Amino acid sequence: MPKLVEVANEEEMIDVGQSFSYSLKAGDTVLLTGNLGVGKTTFVRGILKGLNYTDVVVSPTFSLVESYRLDSFSIHHFDLYRLEDEQELELIGFRDYFTNDSVIIIEWPQKISAMDLPAIYDVRIKQAGGVRQVTIA
Repeated sequence: MPKLVEVANEEEMIDVGQSFSYSLKAGDTVLLTGNLGVGKTTFVRGILKGLNYTDVVVSPTFSLVESYRLDSFSIHHFDLYRLEDEQELELIGFRDYFTNDSVIIIEWPQKISAMDLPAIYDVRIKQAGGVRQVTIA
């Protein structure tokens, strides 16, 4: 059953991501959808905070992927907003990131709908009035 959380600010979005992080394990894939500026990367910052990552977390908007090594697994955070062609993913070895000792987080997964993604978690963030609604399924 999907879980719905209302978020009023950046700090609360980090808290939701941090709480969500406790359910992640190596091999998981997270599809993260929402319009520009709703807090997708902030949610990922919360995930990494919950997993005791203390360095800077940046948006992979221009690099397509940012990787973070943790004690128990790696997180590979993809932002596909600027993806022009799925061939770009092949050039960076997209499928090679899917390993048993990593968690994959993909912002804008709808850009690669033709690929078969093993979605373990589907996280959707949307603006609703003065709050953001985070749905985790």
